[in-house]
Amino acid sequence: MKNLAGQTVSTATCIQPRSLTTNAVWTIAANLVRGGCQWGLLVALAKLSTPAMVGQLALGLAISTPLFLLSGLQLRIVQATDAKDDFHFGHYLGLRLICDPLAFVVTIGFAWAAGYPLDTLLVIGAVALSKMPDSLGDCIQGAMQKNERLDMVAVSTIIRNLGSFAAFVGVFCLSGLVSLAALSQAGMSALVFLAYDCPRGARLIGPGVRALAPRIEWSRLFRLAGLALPLALIAMIISLGGNLPRYLLERYWGAASLGIFAAIMQPSLVGNIVMTGLGHTVMPGMARSYASGDWSRLSRLVLRLMGLGCIVGGVAIAVIWGWGREIMTLLYRPEYAEYQDALVWLMVAGTIGNIGCGLGYGLNATRAYHYYLLFYSISGVLGALLGFLLIPVYGIKGAAWTICGTYFLSGLFLGLLFFFLSHKGESRG
Repeated sequence: MKNLAGQTVSTATCIQPRSLTTNAVWTIAANLVRGGCQWGLLVALAKLSTPAMVGQLALGLAISTPLFLLSGLQLRIVQATDAKDDFHFGHYLGLRLICDPLAFVVTIGFAWAAGYPLDTLLVIGAVALSKMPDSLGDCIQGAMQKNERLDMVAVSTIIRNLGSFAAFVGVFCLSGLVSLAALSQAGMSALVFLAYDCPRGARLIGPGVRALAPRIEWSRLFRLAGLALPLALIAMIISLGGNLPRYLLERYWGAASLGIFAAIMQPSLVGNIVMTGLGHTVMPGMARSYASGDWSRLSRLVLRLMGLGCIVGGVAIAVIWGWGREIMTLLYRPEYAEYQDALVWLMVAGTIGNIGCGLGYGLNATRAYHYYLLFYSISGVLGALLGFLLIPVYGIKGAAWTICGTYFLSGLFLGLLFFFLSHKGESRG
């Protein structure tokens, strides 16, 4: 039997895939832990500091995330859906080792050119640095996901997020500096990568640590980058659309408003946590359905994901509608509870995003990345126009409306594209 590195190994050393149910349970549990840690970090920071310091961290994430999404090229999705083994593991790792340092340099350069004060610049740099070991770990997790061992991915995710949360809160309590706290997350992520991801990856990919060596074969890397670039651009456009309200809030209303917005947005991400877990679980099966031309099964999986997203979002809206003010007061401070109306709109946006997420996983399985780059670009431009119109006037509520409108446009375009591709595929079949 051949492993992902193209080497022949005995079947005794191969790690057997887990069942769909097992993978789903592990993935949802890991995503809940990750979402809980991210939310808990903002809760702790809101309790221990000011909205302006929360805004610094949110700004660091808003600037670095789109750039690292571009540099990462969404290679985990490409890797997990590589049903025909077109590329070796070393190609995916080699491309990340080239692109991620570039993303770090561009992040620092952009923040410096934007004229942010030194303390904010340090936070942005620390956040960007923490994303580099995360990216390398994500590469190994792509191999785990392709082999349907999402329990391994889940354990790595749980350890990394619990450790990063504890490190951040502990260092911040001792130093009072968001930059040092964010830097501690980089150290924790690197430790998990070396101590857990690499040994498990070597067992899975096959035999020894040499199996994890990058392959710098330029023709293959250019081909892989060309395949993945449209998907990376889409991810960056989505991220820019989600983070544009943060940029505009910081510019027109200050870091404190950005901090409040970042905090109240967290509940709307709960549904995405569940959808991400389910989507990663069924993605290999979706890829096999597409590869075999079974559009009927692929469409059923997409519809199920969309339905679950609608149910999860509807429950969340009902909870926030009834008890949003009390929840915000309990978790943060009374000044955060004044924005319950914006929170309800964010929950509506989250529900629309859940539905679009189901469509997105179905389209990722087809690997038709070039087709829907145009659709996301159009929705991103229209969403940006909404932001420039609404946020300077309406502030935090305008930011919520902007995200709601952007998600609606993206979901509409995704639905039209999936219908077109499925109709085209069934006609050929």
